[in-house]
Amino acid sequence: MIASKLTNRRPGTQKALHPASHEFTRGEMHRTAKLTEAEVRSIHSRYAAGETSRNLAAEFGVIEASIQKIVRGVMWKHLNLPNIYRKPQKGLPLEVCETIRQKYLDEPGLKFTELAEAFGYSTTLIRNVITGKSPKRLNLRNIAR
Repeated sequence: MIASKLTNRRPGTQKALHPASHEFTRGEMHRTAKLTEAEVRSIHSRYAAGETSRNLAAEFGVIEASIQKIVRGVMWKHLNLPNIYRKPQKGLPLEVCETIRQKYLDEPGLKFTELAEAFGYSTTLIRNVITGKSPKRLNLRNIAR
């Protein structure tokens, strides 16, 4: 079986010469590696401490998907690092929504545009928070109207 596979490969390639040796070329020894083992361990621990994949990617000169694959354990599997991926949350945090809603209730006549400028969000998002359409993490029934 191996002999037939070797004849199908271009002569002189690594896989043709040593069919199983390509499995051991991983980590920083891989020809396309951009990170060292120490950097990967640093990325993993810093992500676990709360840093974002976007900031880590910018710092280490890789794309954000690479950081996410590292923390999921898809890339650099041989290090046996646990999967610590945090799924991105949609919507605003509950505390921010409560603050927006409270300010709207405390200051009658305040416009959505003024709130948007004050909090740094779009007018549509502010309107949705106040009217109860957004975000999914906020249960507006729990807030006094």
